[in-house]
Amino acid sequence: MQLLLESVGADKMNKLCLCALLITTLVGGLFLVVIFDSVVVQASTDVSGVLVSDDVWTKSGGPYFLTGNLLVGNGVILTIEAGATVNLNDYYLMVNGTLRVIGGDAEHVQFNGGEIVFTPHAESWDAQTGSGSVIEYADFASTSLGTSSVALKVCDNYLLSLEVGGGSVVSGNTVVERMNVNSGDYVAVVSNNTILGDVRVSGSAVFSFNAVSGETTISNDSPVISNNTLSGGVAVAGGSPIISDNIILGGLQASEPQTKYSPYSPTIKCNTISSGVSLSSIEELLELSFNTIYGGVYVPSGYVMISNNTINGGINLSPEGNFKVNATILNNNITGGAIGIRLAPTSNIFLYASSRTDAYISGNTIIGCETAGIQVGGSGNTQAGHTPLYNLAVIEENTIINCNYGIDGTRKDTVRNNIIAYNKYGIEVSSVVEGNIVFNNTYGIAGGQDIQNNLIMNNTYGITGGGTLIIANTIVNNFVGVESNFTTFAHNNIYDNSEYNIRFGSGYNTNVEYNWWGTTNIQAINQTIYDYKNDFFIGKARFVPILTEPNPEAPPIQTPTLPKTSSIPEFSSLTILLLALAVASVVVIYRRHMNVLDKNA
Repeated sequence: MQLLLESVGADKMNKLCLCALLITTLVGGLFLVVIFDSVVVQASTDVSGVLVSDDVWTKSGGPYFLTGNLLVGNGVILTIEAGATVNLNDYYLMVNGTLRVIGGDAEHVQFNGGEIVFTPHAESWDAQTGSGSVIEYADFASTSLGTSSVALKVCDNYLLSLEVGGGSVVSGNTVVERMNVNSGDYVAVVSNNTILGDVRVSGSAVFSFNAVSGETTISNDSPVISNNTLSGGVAVAGGSPIISDNIILGGLQASEPQTKYSPYSPTIKCNTISSGVSLSSIEELLELSFNTIYGGVYVPSGYVMISNNTINGGINLSPEGNFKVNATILNNNITGGAIGIRLAPTSNIFLYASSRTDAYISGNTIIGCETAGIQVGGSGNTQAGHTPLYNLAVIEENTIINCNYGIDGTRKDTVRNNIIAYNKYGIEVSSVVEGNIVFNNTYGIAGGQDIQNNLIMNNTYGITGGGTLIIANTIVNNFVGVESNFTTFAHNNIYDNSEYNIRFGSGYNTNVEYNWWGTTNIQAINQTIYDYKNDFFIGKARFVPILTEPNPEAPPIQTPTLPKTSSIPEFSSLTILLLALAVASVVVIYRRHMNVLDKNA
């Protein structure tokens, strides 16, 4: 019995040992498979030297490590597929052939470190055949990308920096540091990108619908810059770009260079610009039109055409050094600030150095300026023995409302056919004052050498401060029609001024013959004139003969329709939304960039 049990026990023990051995073998095999599998996943590929035949880099074959510089040879195609990782380290990948980086929306190609450089021999992108070099859905968190003069398709990438050349198509990218677009004679299309740093554009590029946080500089040739949000301002340093329909938050400066590599004639239109505009030229005409501008316009030199803009902050024509300004200012709406349009005083202090401004100012609406709607500075600094210089301004068909001075001029200006209303001083000291409608001011016209054919009504004082010729005006419904000394006063229609039609202030007898006084009653007319009979220190008025009916050459009474006085431009709701989105996108992209850097650390 004992032997039987021992025999059965031994047999059972053998079976148990066999089972244990089988289990151990299976577990060990599975463990080896897992280990082997892990080793395959963690495999890497080292590359350097010259790639002489087509190659494909895959996710499973990587990550790829450059152990030296790598050249993609002429005629060779290197394709990098979605999910692949390429560590350039401190080396560069130079492309003489074709580089095709084809990531996916859900799985980008990852590049780390180093630089990718396309030489002029590289294969350009061909949109018709879909061949050539292309970079899509890749992350270049710490890798620079330069395209030289090669046309690439660069879309939906995350880039440290980017050099764009040739006829490239660049769209949907985020660029962290800077972008340089130099397309030469080719048309590069750069659109719908977000650039956190600075941008420089030249050549024949089309740069549109981008958001730029840094400064945008246009240096040469004729690029088109349109429909962008440019938060860091714009500098036009050369060329003849078309800059239109942008939101520009950091101001715009256009300055003609001393040395020009291409014609300088920028067109700046239909933009919304904050922080002002500065225009400076030497011999070329600069045009600024149909923009909405906050912060005013400054012109230190050259030839400018400023037309059809809405401007908050005024236009300052202020030549510097030995420069002159020649300006045409047409049909702008100008509100707020100290002075709507300012011609700075002239300077003539050195033998060969002088500065002055010639301006034609017409069709503008100027509202609510603290100092003056239009101010023409006189002869400023003049060294002894030098002939004084004067600014020359023709000011016509403007509407100026709610300013301290409507027009603060000099005796060299021509002021005609303007509407001047609700200012403290309407028109102050100008040479020719003709055909204006001046009403509801405290002082209508103060001074002037030749005051003719104006409608002057509903002011406290119609004309004050002297005038050489006062002829064929209509002066009605003021508190005092004329309080002035003059040489000739004739053929005016002057009546219904509540205190006096004329109040003299000098001790000389004065002729005021051949005017229409609203009546032919000599005694009644005499009572509307303040002269010797009222104050023995002043002279007598000789007003007979009189006109027996209104002078038809004097202007008729009319009340023009005025624009709303609260028309200070404001950012539209769409503009505010775009600005908010731009700021939000910058924050999100910056955080993403920092996360990528942390992961690669």
